Amino acid sequence: MDTEKSHIQIILIRHGLKQVDKLLDDADKPLSLEGCEQVKQLANKLACQNLKPMVFFASPYLHAKQTADILRKSLSGKLVVLNSMKPSGGQIKSFDKIVNEANQIGEKLSHLEVVAFVGHEPKISQLLRCLAQDQRYTLNRAEAVCLEGTYEDFLQGKGKFKWCISSDKSSDNNDCDKEIENQLREKVKSKMTVSTFLAGFTFTVLNDFLKEGNLNIPQIIAVLFMTAAMSLFVASLYMYDQMLMPKKYWFNEVIHTTHSNQAHNLLYRYMVRTWYWVFTPGVAFALIGLIATLFNTSNYLVIFIGIVIFAVIILYYFRMKPILGQD
Repeated sequence: MDTEKSHIQIILIRHGLKQVDKLLDDADKPLSLEGCEQVKQLANKLACQNLKPMVFFASPYLHAKQTADILRKSLSGKLVVLNSMKPSGGQIKSFDKIVNEANQIGEKLSHLEVVAFVGHEPKISQLLRCLAQDQRYTLNRAEAVCLEGTYEDFLQGKGKFKWCISSDKSSDNNDCDKEIENQLREKVKSKMTVSTFLAGFTFTVLNDFLKEGNLNIPQIIAVLFMTAAMSLFVASLYMYDQMLMPKKYWFNEVIHTTHSNQAHNLLYRYMVRTWYWVFTPGVAFALIGLIATLFNTSNYLVIFIGIVIFAVIILYYFRMKPILGQD
């Protein structure tokens, strides 16, 4: 039998809640009592899926190993530690590093029918994206996601989403999908609010410029970029509004082209695409327009200080912006 074409199911699991102890390094922190209970509940939910992983690959951190050990004792299988699963060491950009480490210790993933990976965020969600490129999902503690496909599928990032188990009382996959979709819709609504505000702001600036009649070169540049910015903000408003259309009115053939049976994947992709290619360019054009207005004055000190302020704030943003999903 061709092992690369055999069917494999991969379960990605985030460890349970760990103890809060400032005297211990993160790698040495065990599961808390609540965390142990979370993992036991997860084991019961996994048992309902009638899946028994042959191997639990775990991070070397104590709370991850304890999570895998509790699951192993409940579901059978063995525990194997992989250094590539620990939180440090950079992002997981491909499945190859994990495959190579597993092969070196004699565990060939291509020979396993069901396998589980127990680790930390954001590495678990990074691994999810490597295995199934159309999936965007961040696991809470003691949550699990199952993917299926051939070994070759996973190497190419073409694994398929099968189910997820949330950390709440419900283990129903539809409830999990519905919760994700509702959260995404709330996010789209907040983006609409911001787009509305910025569209109104750029319109006000444009209106003030156009009242002046004859414009100099800096003012013309500001008007052009503010016009482009306002147009993009209005376009993003229409796009976000379309995303909030009730799902039952979506065309089935459109959902089918997403290569996934979860509508929230389509919603997420459109939201991110609009953010990057419509809303963010609008912000950039508005910023250029504001900078151009600085050149409308003959005071070079004001121009210099204004540009420095813009640059410092941009650098400050990239330095201080939140990195969500970290363990």
